[in-house]
Amino acid sequence: MMRADGSGYDKKGYLGSALPKVAAIPEFSKSSITEKGDVLVARYFVTVNETRDGKKVQAHAPRLTVFRRDAGKWLVVAHGNFATLEN
Repeated sequence: MMRADGSGYDKKGYLGSALPKVAAIPEFSKSSITEKGDVLVARYFVTVNETRDGKKVQAHAPRLTVFRRDAGKWLVVAHGNFATLEN
């Protein structure tokens, strides 16, 4: 997982971090899905009311999530969140 500020986490590091606080269910838009064999790439925008480390996160920003199929299940292998923290 990588954020707009360049910080990155593996699964253990992300789950052990101060996870974002989301006030309501996010809105997803402008999705584009590409699948090739056992790999799926999803590009989309999220509009969300969210804070991270006590700071407001940009409300509308693009995301990128990469999945791989393993034993019939889709697993996230990479995620990019391009929302910046507001000043």
